[in-house]
Amino acid sequence: MTYIIFILIKPFSDPSCPVDGGVVILEETTPISAVSTSARLCQRMERRNLLQRMSNHSKPSPVVLGISKLVACIIPSAQIAIGGLYLNACPEQHYIPVYLVVMGAFGLALALLSSLPCAQDPEDGPPNSLSYVCTTWNTLTSLFLFCWFISGNVWIYSIYQPNYNQTITNYNQTQPNSTQTVTEHLYCNKTLYLFAFWTNTLLYIVLGLLLVWGFCLMCCAFFDLQE
Repeated sequence: MTYIIFILIKPFSDPSCPVDGGVVILEETTPISAVSTSARLCQRMERRNLLQRMSNHSKPSPVVLGISKLVACIIPSAQIAIGGLYLNACPEQHYIPVYLVVMGAFGLALALLSSLPCAQDPEDGPPNSLSYVCTTWNTLTSLFLFCWFISGNVWIYSIYQPNYNQTITNYNQTQPNSTQTVTEHLYCNKTLYLFAFWTNTLLYIVLGLLLVWGFCLMCCAFFDLQE
């Protein structure tokens, strides 16, 4: 028994799909069971084409790539320098300089390692073992930096705005098992705090822009498929 089946579906741009003007064209000898298989195959091809178009749109130019890598090295270096310079200059939240030093050190290591040729997967052939090690390290480091970034948000934003004047007395505290009163000067160096505050805030701004950019790429790739 033979069948002639016509199904109206979304047109596919892949030439290997048996589609013409939104109609699946099957031979007279095509059984009914092949209809759903053919439609699923075309849908997979369409999704693959969409991902390929998004990848082509998202490839940055060498100039943009070089500038981004330069910025990715400058900011962590500045974090290490500022955090180390003012390591004991924020009694109100002494974790802030430590946060900057650790964030800068791991961020710089991640930026440098991701730039090495060994960290890039070969275009032809399976990935080598060194590339697998680099990928694993980058993944673990990124996960740690994400958790550390969340902790830094708590330390930085919880004391906004701190006392910048070192000479102002905040409160008096009595030492345990002693009648002696110790004067506490809770403050945070202005350069240290503002640098930590704006680098964290800048990261939020960059993440927001990347989300918008990714959405635009997806829309461009989708509309390209309709043409």
